[in-house]
Amino acid sequence: MTAILLAPFFFPAFTWMTSIPPTVLSRAASFCRVPRRRAPKWEIIECMSDRDLQVIKECLDAAVDGPFFDDCEFHTLMGFTREEISRIARTWPHTDDPGEQNNAVVNVLNMLLGYPHDHWHRWPEYSSATPQEIAQVLARRQDDGAAFDGAPKGTFDRLR
Repeated sequence: MTAILLAPFFFPAFTWMTSIPPTVLSRAASFCRVPRRRAPKWEIIECMSDRDLQVIKECLDAAVDGPFFDDCEFHTLMGFTREEISRIARTWPHTDDPGEQNNAVVNVLNMLLGYPHDHWHRWPEYSSATPQEIAQVLARRQDDGAAFDGAPKGTFDRLR
């Protein structure tokens, strides 16, 4: 009974939605899609040095196993769950989804450098890389030619 009484109020909106030509809807929807870009040469694992691969692996493991990020903030900071980053770390450098892997790597390196985790005194327990070396790997990984900007704005500008 309630549905019958409410139907007249929703009918004009439904009629309006169905009266939009499909070409207009498809053009409008295309603005909402994020185009998937091809991985540039610098993102291809084969182009990275053994040291870069080691630094990234250590950073992925440190993000998952270290004290640097609380569980309640991990997904918000990384854009990935701890389990997803753990899976990427386990299979590193191999992947079925280079785009996902690249976004995870950039976000992990970026947050390790830019997030105020206050655990740099524990860093040597998890990685042989210095923060400066991580910043260099991140800059090469992003290939933007810009010097590393450790300011909060730089940290958020680099997120993927």
